[in-house]
Amino acid sequence: MIKFNFMKIFTPITVLSLCAFTFALVSKADAATYYVSTSGDNGNDGSSGTPWRDIQHALDTMTGGDTLKIGAGTYSESVRVKNDLDGTVSARTIIEPWNSNDTLTITSDTSSNYVLRIESDYTLLLEI
Repeated sequence: MIKFNFMKIFTPITVLSLCAFTFALVSKADAATYYVSTSGDNGNDGSSGTPWRDIQHALDTMTGGDTLKIGAGTYSESVRVKNDLDGTVSARTIIEPWNSNDTLTITSDTSSNYVLRIESDYTLLLEI
């Protein structure tokens, strides 16, 4: 029979590292993917089958670490990625086209002086 001394094998730092790694995996597993389309409706649930209409509505609904996929088309709105959408190193908030070859345009509405404003950390904009 082989006996192990847990504390000699797993130092406190190793245990903390394992806990942090496990938390990161759980956090990313809980992350959601939402969709926006020019033909969508903000009363929908944001799924691929029933996307939302407005990018800002999606960003206001999302939490840090989620992914937003934006369909092709022109969106006339000012988009603000607020700091409550902070992702983490292991669970970034991602904003990207729905399909890799989609072309989308965001034009500013007249209510603000910006088109796209990013205030959050660990947010990736992919080919927008």
